[in-house]
Amino acid sequence: MKRMTRVGIAVLAMLGALSACGKGGSGDTAKHESKGPRTLQLAHVSVEQNEDMYHHLATNFAKRVEDQTKGAIKVQVLGGAQLGGERDVAEGMQLGTVDMSLLASFTLGTFEKKAMVFDLPYLFKDYQTAFKTLDSSFTDPIEADLEKSGLKILGWGHGGFRNLYNSKHAIRSLSDLSGMKVRTPESPIYVDTWQALGVNVTSMAYPELFTGLQQKTIDGAENPTALFYTSRFYEAAPYLSRTEHVYVAIPLVISGRVWDTLSADEKAIFQKAASESVQEQRQFLIQSEAQIEKKLMEAGVSINADVDKAQFRKAVMPIYEKYKTVIDPDLVTRAAALAQ
Repeated sequence: MKRMTRVGIAVLAMLGALSACGKGGSGDTAKHESKGPRTLQLAHVSVEQNEDMYHHLATNFAKRVEDQTKGAIKVQVLGGAQLGGERDVAEGMQLGTVDMSLLASFTLGTFEKKAMVFDLPYLFKDYQTAFKTLDSSFTDPIEADLEKSGLKILGWGHGGFRNLYNSKHAIRSLSDLSGMKVRTPESPIYVDTWQALGVNVTSMAYPELFTGLQQKTIDGAENPTALFYTSRFYEAAPYLSRTEHVYVAIPLVISGRVWDTLSADEKAIFQKAASESVQEQRQFLIQSEAQIEKKLMEAGVSINADVDKAQFRKAVMPIYEKYKTVIDPDLVTRAAALAQ
């Protein structure tokens, strides 16, 4: 009788282990042992609102994958930094403990120096130039090196131009930045750019940004206008200036470990779903920009377009020379040519 009990326990334990293999969150074990639908988790740090640039892209992609696999693969979207900040999530994808994510392009520079090319200030003159570059062979060496480090890029989502916002006053010239404490991402180019513009740079994790603005730990920060709106940063920093100092992409990334578990047909579906979702998200955000600015003004935000960008560009030009060798001389040269 005791022998039968031990055998029963062993069988139950084995069944439990097999059941766990079908769940998301572990690229090494998420094989196809389970006959039920497979669930992968897609993490991002932004708010879970359909008009948010991150969440809109994530949920659109998730729906397309489920539809195109006829329910065999489901993508569970987890926003609000539920699985940690972007760097934590990227490291999790390398280990296979996180399945997928949307990351701001500056996060990729931590893992591959070539990706830092997108952090260069005033690189793209408009959105169409950025899209043309991101959809061209220009990104091939960046994607190839990232894939070697365990991060597979499926598509380059739209983040938009980053603009400065603060709780003090409108920014028109460099003198308006004097003494201002500004939070930037932990990208060395971002830090050097803002130091060149004369601000006191403060590094702060994204989930702590709203509190930092509220408590006056910082005077301001910079994000795409759409994110400024959906994250409600304007409640603590009502002055928005269109500095448009850098374009940020939001790549859709899958763990290399998870990618290797997909069949050829599944990989094709994921690539198709990513491409379609990226194109739709770009158009959605472009079309909604005017509406977002209108909503911000109705909420009492002062939006200033009268920024001396020529002065700003001149101040940050040494950044190109400083990072040309760090990134890749040929890549920086190609980027500058594409951006003309």
